[in-house]
Amino acid sequence: MTFHMRDFRTTAGVTRRYGIVSPTHPSGEVFLWLHGSMQSATVTRRFTRSLFDAYTAAGVTVLYPEGVARHWNDGRVHLKEKTRELETDDVGFLTELVGSFQPTRVLAAGFSNGGHMIFRLLHEAPGLLSKAAVIAATQPVADNFLPTATNWVATDLLIMHGTADPISPFDGGIVGLTRDVTSRGLVLSAPETVAYYADRNGSPNSIAFHPLSGVGHVVPGPDCITSPLLGPACTEVHAAKIIAEFFGLAYT
Repeated sequence: MTFHMRDFRTTAGVTRRYGIVSPTHPSGEVFLWLHGSMQSATVTRRFTRSLFDAYTAAGVTVLYPEGVARHWNDGRVHLKEKTRELETDDVGFLTELVGSFQPTRVLAAGFSNGGHMIFRLLHEAPGLLSKAAVIAATQPVADNFLPTATNWVATDLLIMHGTADPISPFDGGIVGLTRDVTSRGLVLSAPETVAYYADRNGSPNSIAFHPLSGVGHVVPGPDCITSPLLGPACTEVHAAKIIAEFFGLAYT
């Protein structure tokens, strides 16, 4: 599978970057992987051990878009990054990017900051995503969340979160490497996030919850990256495969 970096020019005249792995026999489906803080397309692909590239075997076009200054302008009020100062329109960028492929179905997953970007897309681009998955991110509390949902479209959502996550606490609270003013504000617990989206969707069956006992701020899978900063790794759970099954894709 060959990975290429490409430019994308938005209708606002802004040039953005994304990585792509193309299938031999396209199904018309597109998968977005949204990276975490301080990552790029190439870094996040290494971080996930290229495990999501396997979706191309099912005919899915795999996209690794990049946030500005290695961050997404997600929905948190307390996101203090350059992309927020620039008022980056990531909702517009991602909507236009997937639209350029004229997809039959748009699937998406995000890790950490990328997971929070998924939350923003669900609120501000209702119906864009056919199904979505979030790893290591939970819903911000009301006064730490910018988007509103005036035209909500029920979207099946998978939530995967480690109980030993040192950055985005499973039980909710302050998110960040530190627990002071440099943090990214308060969030709900993982179970409360499940309840929030089940209520939004009007059905508890629309949410798949995967709590990971003793696991840190990682994307679980074979050769999972270990780091004292991120907490305990997990090789027993294969996130890319679990998400593929949730999407209804064969994973080989």
